[in-house]
Amino acid sequence: MEDINLLLSYIETEVIEGKRTIMGNGIIVNGENVLNLVKRIRISLNELDGSNVLAEANDKAQKIVATAEQRKEQILDESIIIAEAKAIAEKTVRDAAVKREQIETITAQNVIRNLNQLQNMLKGVSTEVDSSIKYFADQVSPNRQSKQ
Repeated sequence: MEDINLLLSYIETEVIEGKRTIMGNGIIVNGENVLNLVKRIRISLNELDGSNVLAEANDKAQKIVATAEQRKEQILDESIIIAEAKAIAEKTVRDAAVKREQIETITAQNVIRNLNQLQNMLKGVSTEVDSSIKYFADQVSPNRQSKQ
């Protein structure tokens, strides 16, 4: 904290050393220097009465609130993304279950169809085998009878 009396002395020096105007009692001073000194005085006074602490605390509080709001938005966005991902995952699982049932049904139908075709082919072969057995049996029987 700066010495306020010293700062006021600087302002007095600016005024005393200022140029006198041609008319009247006016003095021309360096306005920028005077304003800087006044600003420094205000800062020092704020430090004395705690205003600067309050202002800093308010600034920090506003920054904390802003950060919390940003984090809240981020969490909400993440929650929405997670919810969407869960919904997509659940739909994918349901679609996969439906597809699995379709594939199982089609596979079972194909197996049944193939087994029926095999059975029909085997019936035809069985008939042929039976015919062949009868044919050869008939061929052998007359020869056996003739040999006897």
